[in-house]
Amino acid sequence: MKVHITNLYGMAPSSTAQIAQNMVADFAENDLNYQNIGIYFYDDSGEKPGELSARLDGILAALSARDVFILQTPTWNSVEWETALMNKVSAYGAKKIIFVHDVIPLMFAANRYLMKKWIAVYNRADVIILPTKRMAKVLSKEGLTVKNIVIQHLWDHSANIDWRQSVKYQPLVNFAGDPAKFGFLDQWTTNQVKLQVFAKQPKKTIPNSKINYVGWHSDPELLAMLRKDGGFGLVWGANDDNLVEYMKMDCSYKLSTYLAAGIPIIIQGWGPVADLVRRKHLGLIADSIDSVVQQVVAMDEEQYQSMVQAVDSFGQLVRNGYFSKRALTEAVFKAFYD
Repeated sequence: MKVHITNLYGMAPSSTAQIAQNMVADFAENDLNYQNIGIYFYDDSGEKPGELSARLDGILAALSARDVFILQTPTWNSVEWETALMNKVSAYGAKKIIFVHDVIPLMFAANRYLMKKWIAVYNRADVIILPTKRMAKVLSKEGLTVKNIVIQHLWDHSANIDWRQSVKYQPLVNFAGDPAKFGFLDQWTTNQVKLQVFAKQPKKTIPNSKINYVGWHSDPELLAMLRKDGGFGLVWGANDDNLVEYMKMDCSYKLSTYLAAGIPIIIQGWGPVADLVRRKHLGLIADSIDSVVQQVVAMDEEQYQSMVQAVDSFGQLVRNGYFSKRALTEAVFKAFYD
């Protein structure tokens, strides 16, 4: 028996979707000896059925009947493409596991009409890996019938940085994300705490000396800068109600980025890992920008270093891929045992 896992290619180097799938596949291949199956992102709208079938045969050339096939989804090709892929895998007779990174009909309100088609794809699986229990409940209400469900809990994030660099307290909040999706930047009016944004400054924004846009950086550069500058890593709600609801049931990749770099985090109380942050002393809980500022300013070095030690200890799970490896191993076990 071999275990195969898909790996996404063809997106921009800055694509979080591709980076996340690449990272899961790397942990699976290097630490669990799973076989890598490349999936290319492309416009499949004009592809004829015979051409698609031939393409899928090539993708699945190494798959055998007694193997396990793990699909990291979405591939960001069409739902019809993923349906055809799962149909083809079913014909091989292999065990099927779906590792859900994102649910497109939940992410984007305009795509809600596709829910039934995506649920049909998910229901082809013997086991499904979902980010949170809340997402499992939502999908069950939408028609998910898969009984073998594994909860991911957190993203992993490998890190190759200089661990001799100590993490220091300063009144600084780091935010890695697209400013256009989030509505808190115009609320950042304080001089007491600096906001550092790892993105390009939007052209239409009014210059704000309190916000420092440092541009997009590759993953190694980002982690090194976060660790060197210290302060806190911010995960915050979006300016779109639908996206906020989605964030309540999804795993945040930027949160794991901060943990991998070794800096404490700041999240809102409704975040899916709020209880974990409290229990493991990984950072601060705040439900307003004013609260963020007040807590950061009130922090002293001793309190901060206590958080840094907790983050460093917990971060070993994230940096070494244990959330991915646990979920993948448990899913394979369930595929045969349950």
